[in-house]
Amino acid sequence: MDRTLLARADEIVASLSPGKRETVREIVINSVHRGAVDPSARRFLTAASGGPELADILTAALDSSAAGAVSAEGGPRSELGPAAS
Repeated sequence: MDRTLLARADEIVASLSPGKRETVREIVINSVHRGAVDPSARRFLTAASGGPELADILTAALDSSAAGAVSAEGGPRSELGPAAS
């Protein structure tokens, strides 16, 4: 993930009110667990930050993370070991 984008996301979040910052943190945690930003979370992020940039950065970060979850063998990486053949 591009560190410039992450720095920009930090700037956007820092400019939010404390209540909105906390909600954004919860959205990030939930999105990481789900592997995607759901539509209602995207709407909140867009409304709270005044534009889609924050939601787009979070989506790109999740996509980047998911791409890194594929092992060198081409199969999904597992905490339990290599993918079964």
